[in-house]
Amino acid sequence: MLFEILPDRIKSGINRIDNKNLCEIRLREGKPAIVCVGGKNFFLGESGIVFNDEKAIIVEKEDIEKFIFRASENSIYAVNNQIQQGFITIAGGVRIGLCGNIVVENGKIITINSFSSVNIRIPHEIKNCCLPAIKFLLDEKGFKNTLIISPPGAGKTTFLRDIALQISNLNLAYNLLILDERGEIASCVNGKNLLNVGRFTDVLSGAEKRFGFETGIRAMKPDIIFT
Repeated sequence: MLFEILPDRIKSGINRIDNKNLCEIRLREGKPAIVCVGGKNFFLGESGIVFNDEKAIIVEKEDIEKFIFRASENSIYAVNNQIQQGFITIAGGVRIGLCGNIVVENGKIITINSFSSVNIRIPHEIKNCCLPAIKFLLDEKGFKNTLIISPPGAGKTTFLRDIALQISNLNLAYNLLILDERGEIASCVNGKNLLNVGRFTDVLSGAEKRFGFETGIRAMKPDIIFT
């Protein structure tokens, strides 16, 4: 879905780079488009990666507004609960961080408008990436309570997703429940998980964690919860 809704100039440049290692696309009004490929930032031109900002695509306000409108499937109102939290998640687990004017009423964030920049974070399925660590998380008593900590963008979600997959692959018959508050772990669209989280896994997508814990535990009786 992402490449279908990108502005044409941005799409032209993205199509000329190594998409397998593409991590982020940053669009800032009036500034050069930036891509993060393999952990390094580069300017983006219509011909692909460029090393001079004079050859880079300069992002226009219209590019950002059209992109966000397309990302919301032509209804900003329908995704406003996500916008209030500073992001939109689209199919494939792609999370779009938003910057702009924060609208506050009675001390509560109502929405964000006058968008000025977006950070498009592209997830990657890296199967077996958790294998060096999983032996420390499982013992004869079962799965240990685990907290995954890292800086932003270092792979917590990728790691978490692979743990769910690997536990399923071990055929331990645990019932797993993913509370996918931002829709980026399993990328559930119309009830179908677009990212592989294993065959013993149930997913509650889009719900706040409190609802997920209260309802998910009671309704699904999980052995392990991922969030």
